[in-house]
Amino acid sequence: MSNVHGHIVRVDWSLCYGCEKCITACPTDVFNIVTDRAGRVVVDPIRESDCILCLVCEIVCPVKAIDIEQKEGSEDTLQSLLEGSD
Repeated sequence: MSNVHGHIVRVDWSLCYGCEKCITACPTDVFNIVTDRAGRVVVDPIRESDCILCLVCEIVCPVKAIDIEQKEGSEDTLQSLLEGSD
């Protein structure tokens, strides 16, 4: 059984320790805190269809447990979020 959850937003539960930085950073509320079968607190990308591919969660994850399927425009979306709107 794979420890990776999600298809577009992939979270490797063997690395995740539930710090919630991705939850705080995500502008579209993709993640929830869950408890895995071993009783560990981890994040699950249960609303990955809401992901705007901004890559923020991937960047803030301290253990690199998150991998986003990048598509054309992902870097532009991230840059727009970092710059903010005027």
